[in-house]
This record gives sequence, C-alpha cells and structure tokens, in this order.
Amino acid sequence: MISTDENPNSNDKINTVKMTVIAAIALILACSTVLFFYIIPQAKYDKAMSLYEEGKYDDAEAAFDDLDYRDSQTRALEIQLMNYEKGDVFKFGNYDWIVLDKQEKELLVITKDAVFVMEYDFKDANVTWENCRMRPILNFDFYEENFDRTERTLIIERENPNNPNPTYGTWGGAPTSDRIFLLSIDEANMYFEDNDSRVCKYSDEGCWWWLRSSGNQQHYAANVSITGEVVVFGNNVGEIYGAVRPAMRLKIAE
Repeated sequence: MISTDENPNSNDKINTVKMTVIAAIALILACSTVLFFYIIPQAKYDKAMSLYEEGKYDDAEAAFDDLDYRDSQTRALEIQLMNYEKGDVFKFGNYDWIVLDKQEKELLVITKDAVFVMEYDFKDANVTWENCRMRPILNFDFYEENFDRTERTLIIERENPNNPNPTYGTWGGAPTSDRIFLLSIDEANMYFEDNDSRVCKYSDEGCWWWLRSSGNQQHYAANVSITGEVVVFGNNVGEIYGAVRPAMRLKIAE
C-alpha cells in the first residue's frame, strides 16, 4: 500500500483544498471589509442625509455624529452651527464665540473675550492690515493651533475690504483674503448694538481691543476702548497692551 506522503496525487489534492480554503477565507474577509467599511456606513450616511432633507435636524446631527465616514463629522458640526442665532455664545475650537450675524450659509462670529494681547506691528511702523505682523499670526498660527481638522473645514476664507478711515481718510490698504481677522471700524459699529455690547475682558480684566482699520495716521490702528467706544483715532501700532478679539466666518448647513 502506498502512503499519502508517497502519493503525489494525494499531495496535489491536499494543496488544492488548502488553496480553496485560503481563497474562500480571503473572499469572506474582502466581503466583510466592504460590508463593514463601505456598505453599512454608506447606508447610515444615506439615512442621516434623509433625516436632514426631511428637516429632522437633531436626529440628522446625531446620526452624522455617530459616524466616522466621509464628511459625516463636518456635516454634524454644520447642523449644530445652523441652530445658533445672533447673540448666541457657543464653544468652537478652544474658545467661546459670539454670533454677530447670520446669513443663509454662514455665521460671522467673534471671540467672547480677548484671546491675547500684543502689538499690531512694530512701534511707529507705517502699515495697514494687509502687511501688519498680527495678520499672519491670526491666519496661520492661531488658525492651526486652536481648531481641529473638522473645524478648520468650516472656517471660510473670504476677501475683506479695508476701507480708508471714515474720519481721517487714512489709507486702509488693499482688500485681503482672510480666514481669521479683526473687525473693521464699520463692522464694529454695524454688528454691536451699543458700547456696552462691545466691552471686552482679558484675564477677567476690562481691556481695549484692536480693529484692523487704520487710525488717524498710517502708524496708528483703530480700536475699541475699555468702555466699548469705537476709537477711530486709534493707538500707535506698537502699543503692546492692545487686546486681540479674532473674528471669522463659519459655514453652516444650508
């Protein structure tokens, strides 16, 4: 009698069975991967979209937030932001923000309190918002350090006008494309109801804060006083005690 080890036909059959089993396992694993990482998440994503389209925003937000698929986290946050109205305060990134204005697709917000103090630029420098030291700090350092990847996708980059000083006619510089910015004189007057609503604190103490508009001279920048008054005359750009209240526009669910 010939043993299995000495029978080449038996070895071939065993190898064939092994290969068939391995192929079957590979197919099962591939199907499972498709099922768990695409078909099921896609079905849940489609359900969340249906809830949103039906106007069931709370349910849609919860459904998107429960997923980690495609842009589900961004969509959840967009819906959350959609619920805020002018005057509301909410946490976004590392800070609390006040809604200054709400449009169909976006919110204009500003930090509730000042986030740090620094000079607008070097003392007596003839600058505008376009080329001041503070602008890249807000648009790059502050932007990168205080928001996660999902939050950054909702921060809108937009061209800001930089009009001349309305009282002194000082040049305001060219329009700038910004993600994070300071309010202008016009915006500080437009989006706050009165001086009291512009009052700001830094480290629990009252403070004055910078605007991006030029002051009465090219080396001055406008500001909001400790009592909330818009000061078009401004302060020397090298003043180190000026507080910073970043503003930005956030995309919301349509």
